[in-house]
Amino acid sequence: MCIITDYILKWAPNNRLYAGFVLYNRIPISINICKVFEGDIMSGAGVNRHREKEDKKISILLLLADEKGHPQREISKHIETAFSNTNSIIRELMEDHLIYEGAPRRTTNPMSKRPRAKEIPLYIIRDLKVYRTILMNINDEIEENILNIHMASRNRELARQHIILERNGLRLKKGSITQEDYENLYKKFDEMAKYRGHEESFYEKKRDKYMAYLEKFLLSKYTEEVIREFGLDAVLRIGLTGTLDIWYMEKIIQIALNKKLADELRIKEILDAMQENGHYELPCIFSRRIPSRFENGTI
Repeated sequence: MCIITDYILKWAPNNRLYAGFVLYNRIPISINICKVFEGDIMSGAGVNRHREKEDKKISILLLLADEKGHPQREISKHIETAFSNTNSIIRELMEDHLIYEGAPRRTTNPMSKRPRAKEIPLYIIRDLKVYRTILMNINDEIEENILNIHMASRNRELARQHIILERNGLRLKKGSITQEDYENLYKKFDEMAKYRGHEESFYEKKRDKYMAYLEKFLLSKYTEEVIREFGLDAVLRIGLTGTLDIWYMEKIIQIALNKKLADELRIKEILDAMQENGHYELPCIFSRRIPSRFENGTI
């Protein structure tokens, strides 16, 4: 059972995409919610259904980020969901003003028996607010799992200390510890060491999954066109906070350089202006070339 303690609304189209904090098993956690559940928001099953749906939304957005336009047929196949069940997910993304229907075109389905049939491609709306919403929702998942990794590590250490105390107590009480006592202690430790039912490695895999999502989105044609249309300055000032703020800026700068969207002089002017306005202390970005996969031919 989850107890809602506080909700912190973040900007999003229609105020429907937002993040909050809930108390889960007496531990405060952040949870992204694309749509308020009706009736089962308090249940673990509801949270799991939300997670699954949220992942499908992100997967759709990453597919559409190539700017080629994809019909529902391709989207359904991409997220491995029945065509009819994809309708509601696409509808929510459209109602949240994240995607739109393009002009009808001739079908791109090579298996179609009607090659002249029309299909309606879907695209991400090219807008800074839309870009920020997608970015923030992926980033929130990363930040939550970074926190969970820390909590899982802490939980394991606390469990270890508890088991040591319990083992010492058994020695004082019984004089010696049997094999059965050790087996019971190990079993108890395995259960106590888990954080919200999972070990540290579980959250590390989730963090890495969403990091891969974030990098794919930043490397997409959509991000390139957003930089081109709204300017590098606007994209750098998008307001990403937390663990990845400087990391994000480095990636965007490398994209701008590699795609020839800005030269080093212009980038330094932007960073100087941001530093003067108190946004960041950024002399390291150009004075120390931070190694990254962006410099070894990835893009």
